[in-house]
Amino acid sequence: MSLDTVLLVAGVVLIGLEIVVPGGILGAIGLLSLTAGFFFFLGGGWDAFCIVGGTVAVLAAICALLFWFIPSSSSWNPFVLRRKTAKVIPVRQIIPVI
Repeated sequence: MSLDTVLLVAGVVLIGLEIVVPGGILGAIGLLSLTAGFFFFLGGGWDAFCIVGGTVAVLAAICALLFWFIPSSSSWNPFVLRRKTAKVIPVRQIIPVI
């Protein structure tokens, strides 16, 4: 069996296992296997795979860092505080109780 077929079958099996046992990392690994399998199936080579994989890894790291640092920065606090301090009107004042 070729590499693309192995990756496609592994991706389908891992996603099937994720459906049976939810909440694990098997679904993410299955999606990555399917993506790599389709990449090789459509004619991508190892050089292009390394370039695409490196680009995806760098973008994932940048997103993880942004999600880690942005909520703790002082420029983010006014947005969070504005949402938390919004005046909430009780339902009894909006809809009169009969």
